This record gives sequence, C-alpha cells and structure tokens, in this order.
Amino acid sequence: DQDDRQTSVTHLTDKVQRSHFRWSLLEHYGVQFNARQRNAMENAEGELDRYRADRRTMWPLGALVHMSDLTSARQFPEYPRPDRHGDGWRGAERATGNHDTYGNDTLCPDCGCSPAVHERRNFDEMMRLGDVYCTNCGAFVRTWDSG
Repeated sequence: DQDDRQTSVTHLTDKVQRSHFRWSLLEHYGVQFNARQRNAMENAEGELDRYRADRRTMWPLGALVHMSDLTSARQFPEYPRPDRHGDGWRGAERATGNHDTYGNDTLCPDCGCSPAVHERRNFDEMMRLGDVYCTNCGAFVRTWDSG
C-alpha cells in the first residue's frame, strides 16, 4: 500500500489467480520484460507443471531467481524481523505471526520435557544459529535462529 506495508488481496485464492493478477499489474503500468526476464519471472517458484524431460524450460536467469526464492523461503525463513530495530521493511509481518519458525513450544522428542528445561548450545555468531538441547536427558530438540 502507500505506506510500504504488505497487503493481501483476499479474492486471489490460488497461485494461478495471483500470477494473473501480478502480470496484469505489470502490464497496466507498462513494465515490459525480454524473453529471459519473463522466463525468470515465470520460474521463480520452479518449473512446476512446465517441467519437460526432453528440454529445458527454465533458463539460467530463471534458475538464479528460483534459487534466490528458495533460499529466502527455506534457508532464512525468519526474516523480515519487524521485532528487531533496523529491519528496513516498514510494516513487515510474518505470515505465521511467530518469529520462531521451528516453534518455541517444542517438547523434547525423547523425554517430552517442556522448553523450560531446554538450553541453547553450539551458537554460530556468523550465521546466528544454534541448537536447542534438553537438559533433562541431553537430547537434541531443534535448531534455533536468533535473528
């Protein structure tokens, strides 16, 4: 919207409708793509039903865009972080409303202890990741992202 906040269009209920909507907006505003750029946009989420064993449907730029989409969604799912000062995306919200992708209420898989008796170990300062272990039985519980 005009305040740089993410908004949802509730009548677009599936990926096909959302894709048509995006392309119609781009066309409306006169945005044009060359063949490589269009292929990259079409393949951002993968080849999906366009996959063919006998020829490549995703071109190199499409592969780069797809890898970027995959990385942002799966390797760094904790961002944007509106609860952290300095996150540049004003009005950002997590779709789940939970900043801890792995769940901060995860019970120990071995003994069932609550998070109250879990501790963080093996924290990597550069990646801002660590592990959560149960102090009762010593079992690995989950990965932790400090954001």
